[in-house]
Amino acid sequence: MTDVAVAGKLASASPRRAVFLSALFVCTIMTTVAYPVIGSVFEPAAYQQHAIILMLGWFATAHVGVTGFYYADREFRPHILANRTRYIYAPAIILATSIIAWGMTTGTPYFWIFWQIYHAWLLWHYMRQNVGVTALAAQASQSSRLERADRLAITLVGIGGIVAAARFGPVGPFAQKTLLFNLGLAIYLAGFGLGLFQAAKRILGGRREWITAAFILASVLFFAPTFFGSSYFTAIVGYATAHALQYWLLMTLVAVGGGQKYGVARSVMSLLVMVGVIWAFIWISRQGSMWGTWAAWVAGVGIGLTFAHFIVDADSWRLREAFQRNYVNGRLGKYLRS
Repeated sequence: MTDVAVAGKLASASPRRAVFLSALFVCTIMTTVAYPVIGSVFEPAAYQQHAIILMLGWFATAHVGVTGFYYADREFRPHILANRTRYIYAPAIILATSIIAWGMTTGTPYFWIFWQIYHAWLLWHYMRQNVGVTALAAQASQSSRLERADRLAITLVGIGGIVAAARFGPVGPFAQKTLLFNLGLAIYLAGFGLGLFQAAKRILGGRREWITAAFILASVLFFAPTFFGSSYFTAIVGYATAHALQYWLLMTLVAVGGGQKYGVARSVMSLLVMVGVIWAFIWISRQGSMWGTWAAWVAGVGIGLTFAHFIVDADSWRLREAFQRNYVNGRLGKYLRS
């Protein structure tokens, strides 16, 4: 390839990567940094009165259904069939368990146990995606790979958020709200300090490192609203939405990336159909007035689908495995490399 051709290739690829990284960064930090400014509109009552916030809330809920795309994608289905426990049996078991657990314990002291499991797994899932997003940013910006300390910083702020937000849960045997807040804040600040140090080290280390440093900073800021919210909803809705927007961006590009083999329209339609079907089940599960005495049992359907999303997503983005790495690189490669 001639020097002119190489220059042309880089010129066309770099803007594409820049747009990808910029969009991913905005998704990561937007609702988190916006919280101090518009935190009042995150209150549940006001939430229903603001069209933009309502739309973001839909994205936050419906992103669970995006995972269904894997089951409709011809290239990914062989992996599902080769790993039935992870992709078929485990989701089915967790769905059934959630229905039973929610139905039998709602309104009893035992509900505290299952609520805390759901809460901890939810925020852990958010944190793990931040690790993956930051690793993708490092790959796309051609900086050095994430260090163990980078991952530890992002993990600690997530654990801090889990502990602190647990204070908003249903009344249970461990109702020390002040202790949970202070312990969570201490863990969060430890992760935040480590993240600042790691980001500063990267910035001082080379010109290509500042993008990864920015994602590290965004990731350690991610759970900050936990310590300002006056309720569970206000504490997590900002970063729940940020998490959803990250996932929508990545999975939309994955779907579009399959267009070379199966057609863009077919891939995108598969994505939208799966989102629509799964979101409909989640929406119905939240309409308690429709179900009378069965409301708690039906609510378990939405919780179970969310748990199933955690299980599937944890494997589908495990890029240290050859199939997943080749699949993601095949769909997102043009955004990750020249």
